[in-house]
Amino acid sequence: MGSQPKNISGKLFAPVDRKIWTRTLNYVDCRRDSIIFRIFIYVSFVLIVSNSVQYYVGIPKNFWMVGSQLMVFVLSAFLLYKGKDLLAKNLVLIFMNITFFYSSSTFGREIPSYLYLLPIVLGTLFFFKSGQMKYSLALLSLTFINLLALEYTDYSLFKTITLSPAQLNVRIISNLIISISLGVILMRELIFMHRYNQRRLKRLNLKLKRKNEKLKKINRELDSFVYRSSHDLRSPLTSIMGIINIIKSESDVDKVQEYMTFQERSVKKLDTLIQDILNISRNARLEITVEPIHLKPFILSCLDTLSFMEEHEKMNITVNVPESLVCYSDSNRLRVIFLNLFSNAMRYYDSTKVQHELTVQLISPDADRAQILITDNGIGIRTEHMNKVFDMFYRATDRNNGSGLGLYIVREAINKIEGKIELTSVYGEGTSVLITIVNLGLMESVTDRKSSGMLFVNPS
Repeated sequence: MGSQPKNISGKLFAPVDRKIWTRTLNYVDCRRDSIIFRIFIYVSFVLIVSNSVQYYVGIPKNFWMVGSQLMVFVLSAFLLYKGKDLLAKNLVLIFMNITFFYSSSTFGREIPSYLYLLPIVLGTLFFFKSGQMKYSLALLSLTFINLLALEYTDYSLFKTITLSPAQLNVRIISNLIISISLGVILMRELIFMHRYNQRRLKRLNLKLKRKNEKLKKINRELDSFVYRSSHDLRSPLTSIMGIINIIKSESDVDKVQEYMTFQERSVKKLDTLIQDILNISRNARLEITVEPIHLKPFILSCLDTLSFMEEHEKMNITVNVPESLVCYSDSNRLRVIFLNLFSNAMRYYDSTKVQHELTVQLISPDADRAQILITDNGIGIRTEHMNKVFDMFYRATDRNNGSGLGLYIVREAINKIEGKIELTSVYGEGTSVLITIVNLGLMESVTDRKSSGMLFVNPS
């Protein structure tokens, strides 16, 4: 349901604020109704004090009018608390217009009752939400008609009371205090709402700008993807068709066997591209499934999956990850990440070196993330390619006929599971990839075991 904003809640009115918050669940609407409730209570209190003082100094009072005013404000506060905010606001503003007209016509122009126009107009602007503007316009029209009627009757339609100078001063001071204090409160809230809406609009514009930039990026990638994938799909198919035509007219068995080897390479290239396209689609389409992953067996199974590669036998592979390390993440995406990084390390080995190394090690585990460093001593990546290797279809070398999608897929998958990837490479020496795996399902039973130095220790 959401927590109540601290700057709305107050100790005295906390139950009211909680009631309003559970009904609105909107900061501006909640603050508006909370302030209106306080205004109703404030006016009720001021009416009692002001009229008591005026009665004490001898100013004649219509007690039925005073009682009606108190009853309306207390009733409106109750209606607002019960969720009938529209009825409460209309009741108060209509009654304020009536009493404004009656009071001004009774005491005459010398009493500045017209000062009540300030809180009435500001209240009419402040009380109603954006979807209730018709009520605001109707009440503003009523106030305008009210003022015209007072001017037309010269503020003396019901004038039956003449005040002494002392009584007149008390009445003027009372009207000034009530009208200006209410006006200041309402003006302050209108300024706050204006500033809040400006900040909110600025945040929405920034969010929209980011979404537009993201959409442009997606459109560029989609255009590139359609063009490059169609070209790369057609290329091995054309090669296969050409080889088939040659085989049809070839009688030499050894030659046919050689052509079949070429054909196999084209099929593998086509299969790799299709798998990469499927991985992109799955990453974008499928929801994240969080599950416990025993990281070392998981890494070893990924390496075992790549055992069919010719380069696998040439690699000296070391996995320095504790057996007890368990992370909570999406196993499908994590498998895609490891498979692509491991296969890259194997494909781009340095044939000039005697030993071909691939090392996987845990760097810094804690309760909510772990860093895995994958290093190799392969051919490395030139400096001018470093900023582009994660782009779609970008190939940093012509040595291997890869799809150019591997590192793009890795980046998108790692972003999806809220992780991070950092790549460093020295051409001729090797490449290091640091991936941060974020714990997506922190459990209390595991959190208590932070002191073990592991991301998660297998509870068993």
